[in-house]
Amino acid sequence: FNHVVGVVHTNYKAYARNEYHGMLTSPLVGLASSLLVRAYCHKVIKLSNVLQNFCQDENDEKENVMNVHGIRSDFLVEGL
Repeated sequence: FNHVVGVVHTNYKAYARNEYHGMLTSPLVGLASSLLVRAYCHKVIKLSNVLQNFCQDENDEKENVMNVHGIRSDFLVEGL
């Protein structure tokens, strides 16, 4: 795909922290999530600022916090 927008809605890092061996699994889940998002998404939209940072630089414009309900024309232009 030429341009991938990832909408992140679940804090898997927090879920892992509350499970068995959370002190070990939480950082691993956070690292894996961050690596996958950076590798495959051109733009990241988080539904809440509570979610982890996925980009290395917090000032990076690749990652935004927005309220999204369904797919609006702002996010999808047919034919591109």
